[in-house]
Amino acid sequence: MDDTIITTYYLCGEFLKAAGHRDDRQVRLAAFGAYVVVDGVFAIVAGLRAGSGTRRSLLLAEGALGILVGLIAFFWPDVTGVVLLYIISFWAIFGGVMRIVGAVLMRREIDNVWAMVLSGVLRVLWGVVLAVLPGVGLLSLAWLIGIFALGVGVTLIFLAFRVRGESTTSRVA
Repeated sequence: MDDTIITTYYLCGEFLKAAGHRDDRQVRLAAFGAYVVVDGVFAIVAGLRAGSGTRRSLLLAEGALGILVGLIAFFWPDVTGVVLLYIISFWAIFGGVMRIVGAVLMRREIDNVWAMVLSGVLRVLWGVVLAVLPGVGLLSLAWLIGIFALGVGVTLIFLAFRVRGESTTSRVA
């Protein structure tokens, strides 16, 4: 697992323990919230660095939603599990759609954007499963978060290696 995620998880746990929280579920939800905030910040930074246009606004929208959902999960881990489940579901579906649209817009700049599309599809599927099966409980949510992170992580690592192999000049004429 990425050192940043492990460090974030550890720091959230220590923060909550210092604040008097002993519930392990709160620690896990806060760690998820911190991860989503960091993911949102990276999306906003990418949006600010991107050129003008639809791609920029998609990244900024995805980042803003991620920060909002992450702050809710971080500061209100006591929110009813079903409510948080639907918030996470909406975030996953919206973020997945934004990733798919971004991949379609980048198809002329990057070869084989299928990995980016696949990560978006996995994100949408994960959100739909969470929304359709809320009764499966938060324990299965932890497993779904892990499976989601693994699937999306692998596809994005593959995409990163593909992009790194591309030439630094734009192929768009």
